[in-house]
Amino acid sequence: MSNSVFIRAMHAIGDFESPFYSEERDRDVWNEASAAGFQLMLWSGLVAAVALPWIAGSTGTWIAMGILVVVGAISWCTMLYASALNVDPMARTRLGARAILAFTLVIAAIISIAIHLRSTYSGASGVAGSLTDGFLTGAIIGAIGGAIALAVVRKRSRG
Repeated sequence: MSNSVFIRAMHAIGDFESPFYSEERDRDVWNEASAAGFQLMLWSGLVAAVALPWIAGSTGTWIAMGILVVVGAISWCTMLYASALNVDPMARTRLGARAILAFTLVIAAIISIAIHLRSTYSGASGVAGSLTDGFLTGAIIGAIGGAIALAVVRKRSRG
């Protein structure tokens, strides 16, 4: 096992030295429960990031951005941890309906955030106006590019 700072940090966060993990059945059940909880966190976060700008306006927009950053960082750390222990999380994965839905929710959240930022800061002078216009342009181009890339990957994975 790698002894990198990242792996040691993830082991400390996961409390893997706990005697709880010595019992195989308990460990298996906990792993399944953790996976289900992780999925629940992902889906709830993505749905909230789409809905909050529309429900809570400007405040919800900033919260939605924070949610996307946190959900993305946690997902990234999860994938990095598996990869650091020589497990390819994507090795047996086909791009299915759930992946498409997750990607769609991310794009919808980015567009929701962009629309609300534009309505709040559009026409603003100085840095806020420039950042908003650049963010919107980048979000729209990125969403279109991402959708095209997803379609290509999905087509290749089917055959």
